[in-house]
Amino acid sequence: MRETQGLDRLLQDPEYRKTFQQEKLILEVTELISEAMKENEVSRADLARLLGRTRSYITQILTGSRNLTLRTWADAMTVLGQEARVSRALLADLGKESIAWKAQPENVPSVQNRAPAPVVLSRREPKGQNPNKLAA
Repeated sequence: MRETQGLDRLLQDPEYRKTFQQEKLILEVTELISEAMKENEVSRADLARLLGRTRSYITQILTGSRNLTLRTWADAMTVLGQEARVSRALLADLGKESIAWKAQPENVPSVQNRAPAPVVLSRREPKGQNPNKLAA
């Protein structure tokens, strides 16, 4: 409870709130990519090859040390058989939501020969591993 009060107090500062949202978004997006990679058993080297990038570039975007464009995020999710989606929420609700979000693919029957499944930001843990892995 005390930690939440401290966060609420910090989020009252507009500059801190902007930085917090930037870092939170970077974490959410990189977690979405990482979860999709794990579910499809795709390594950083595999993703680099699929995107025509270097392994070090993939490492930099996944650690948040390199700016990740929306185009690169969409490309990564597409080659991982996922659809990148964005949503919004009121800032008043920011302190009430969980900071750590997980990717929760909906209805993922098979990665090959299908339309990408939407990726939804969820506070629930994934219920199991995807039995239909992406062929690298």
